Amino acid sequence: FEQAESALPRDAPVDYLLKYLDLCRVLWHDTATQYLALFLPTARTQPEESLEALAAAAEEETDDEEAGEADWGVGATALPPAELLRGRSLSVRLLASWAAESVRALLHILGAYLPKVGEGAYLASLSAHAASSAASLGRVGLSVGALLRRPFREATVGLFDRNLCAAVEHWRRHLAATHWSAPLAAVLP
Repeated sequence: FEQAESALPRDAPVDYLLKYLDLCRVLWHDTATQYLALFLPTARTQPEESLEALAAAAEEETDDEEAGEADWGVGATALPPAELLRGRSLSVRLLASWAAESVRALLHILGAYLPKVGEGAYLASLSAHAASSAASLGRVGLSVGALLRRPFREATVGLFDRNLCAAVEHWRRHLAATHWSAPLAAVLP
């Protein structure tokens, strides 16, 4: 992934983000699909089943099997040594951890490049492309659509703010340059 990402041209933020989103969609979808097929072949009964549902199911299985055993850490990240031998819970957690890191990287890239987009039409196009990519990833349990809203919302508000400030400044300069002259009331009939 890093090699393919480094090959993307970064001179135009819109083009870079479109290609980066495509790269994420294709590689993440392939990775999750292959990982689930190899390591969790019986886990996927519903195509829209999320990683959170798989993790919860694995956690319930672990809790049922570990009644009375010592607590090995924080409940959300606890993994007793005996569970390492069985693997389902570990497999789900590894995939969820990889997905979380990948999404963090995507959000970082969006946060860095979206403010550089200077037109609302491009932001709308990128938002639609990101929503389409998120829908595709949701089919393999990587539901990231809700997480992508914030960077686009911030970029849209920032663009609106910059353009509104530019318009106010334009009108302020235009009004300052215009000399208003009104006839005196005594001259009017």
